[in-house]
Amino acid sequence: MNKIPSYKGLTLPELIMVMAIVAILTLISLPNLTQLFAATQSRRVGNELLGLLSFARHEAIRSGRLVTLCPLNGLNQCGTDWNQPITIFSDPANTKHLADPSQVALTFKPPTSGRLTIASLTRKSFQFRSNGMTFGDLGNLTWCPETGDARLASHLVVSRGGRARQSQNRLSDGTPIKANGNPVQCL
Repeated sequence: MNKIPSYKGLTLPELIMVMAIVAILTLISLPNLTQLFAATQSRRVGNELLGLLSFARHEAIRSGRLVTLCPLNGLNQCGTDWNQPITIFSDPANTKHLADPSQVALTFKPPTSGRLTIASLTRKSFQFRSNGMTFGDLGNLTWCPETGDARLASHLVVSRGGRARQSQNRLSDGTPIKANGNPVQCL
């Protein structure tokens, strides 16, 4: 005759103890997970922007024309709000104006969180010549998280040769350093 196995469950005090341990471990790891998610978002945004700049440069080389990368305002001219969609378009007359929608190579929707800013000497756009070099000033593009924590910022530098790179130099607290040696500030 087969004996029917008996199963024993957890008692109520054991269940409460296990739930308390899980709650404590969750509370301990939550700040680390939040920091990990924020750092991952910063790397993701930086890589997307790096890809965007690289695409614009390669589009200029491929098409043999001047290519402009900027956010467009309501008149299809380069605007200054980099938190609006960013457009890459062929700009052979260097007007920084999109006259023909067929000249658009790509439209990029910027991140929904954080703030994107550009810094250059005189321009508020990036332009690439047919040889891949920049047309005009050097510049950089900085993304700051909504928290304003500069340690989580992503800072990209565009060289005269047209190559974009992420700032690898950081202060001991993790804040990216600009090409001029100053730390990135998120206001």
